[in-house]
Amino acid sequence: MKTRKVLALVGVTLLAAGVLAACSGGSGAQG
Repeated sequence: MKTRKVLALVGVTLLAAGVLAACSGGSGAQG
């Protein structure tokens, strides 16, 4: 049963990528 682990990993990766993009000054970053 690796599905849950994979989904969790993908979710965390996407979240981290979004946060990094926002902090770096992505498209329309406020602040």
